[in-house]
Amino acid sequence: MDSKNPLKLHRILPAKSYLFKGDHTWADITIRSWDKAGSISVISDYGNYNAIWHSTGYDDIRKFLIELDYAYFMKKSHPQLGMEVDWDETVKFILKEICETRRNGDLEAEEARNFFDYIKGADQNEGMFWRISESESELYDFLGRIDFPTIKRKIPECQGFWEVIWKVAVETWKEELTQEEKKADA
Repeated sequence: MDSKNPLKLHRILPAKSYLFKGDHTWADITIRSWDKAGSISVISDYGNYNAIWHSTGYDDIRKFLIELDYAYFMKKSHPQLGMEVDWDETVKFILKEICETRRNGDLEAEEARNFFDYIKGADQNEGMFWRISESESELYDFLGRIDFPTIKRKIPECQGFWEVIWKVAVETWKEELTQEEKKADA
């Protein structure tokens, strides 16, 4: 062991591993529980998800996992929080704001038309907004005035994971816990 590295093996944790397979999907899920804490590691065709909780309030991580909702689980396990920018909806919002601002008289007709045409003709992705800041300073200022949002949506891969794999995993854990409880009561 390297004396300069204070990291050392604390203990080896038991794990429960599950392999789920369907016609066109699969997932390998490993969970661990210890001292009212736990972790999950998922490798699947819907992506990979990993998280650790240092305080779940349960001796068994399964009891904690079955209570989670999409937003919390993704916040803990996915680098993009399970969300992505919905460029179509973001552009619709901006175009609507241009029209409303023009109707209110806070934008000249020619300027509104230029903004509208620029947005309609631009590639609808994150790069579009970087190019605006470089080339269309008036439009950039306008977007700042409307507190322009990026409209988010669930990442299809994450949503698929949640609706297909997570649903079956939760059902499996509930059934296991029920059976273990019955066995303990017998």
